[in-house]
Amino acid sequence: LTDQAIAYVTALAATSQPGEAQFQIERALASSPNNAALQDALGTLLAQQQRYPEATLHFQQAIAIDQALASAHFHLGSVWFAQHDSANAIASLTEANRLAPANLDYLLQLGRALRAAGQDQQALATFRHALELAPSSIDAKYELALTLQATGHPRDALPYFEQVAAAHPRDAPTLINYALALVQLG
Repeated sequence: LTDQAIAYVTALAATSQPGEAQFQIERALASSPNNAALQDALGTLLAQQQRYPEATLHFQQAIAIDQALASAHFHLGSVWFAQHDSANAIASLTEANRLAPANLDYLLQLGRALRAAGQDQQALATFRHALELAPSSIDAKYELALTLQATGHPRDALPYFEQVAAAHPRDAPTLINYALALVQLG
């Protein structure tokens, strides 16, 4: 299969045609079962439908075919994170970040998994690193602010919350967390 065909079925998965996308991906896999990108695409489609056990199998197959496929490690880690399996999520997301160290989405997801596992210092370091890579990233600023606030540093979180609130003045979670940081300061 060509990269163009894989991109087509992946695009179908992102549209309102997941059934057609699944049909096309499975059809392509029937003739090319060792295509890691297709295994990853099918896993992604299944994960979007919250069919996590099936998605996990396809991500694991993709990794078995191509251990250097960072997206499969990222998607597998994200599925484990969604299922509250912090240890496996962190391991998979760490590998995704090793393979693609400049990918902001991968870094942010690793930071979230670390924070969820109570590994606050590692989460802070990960979010700070994400902000170094993308200094204008609102998502990195928000995740760093949340983690600073959760670790008892609301004063340090305030400037980041202010920047996020300025970028998204109607985002309720941002405004609520910004207000909580202000209350924590007394």
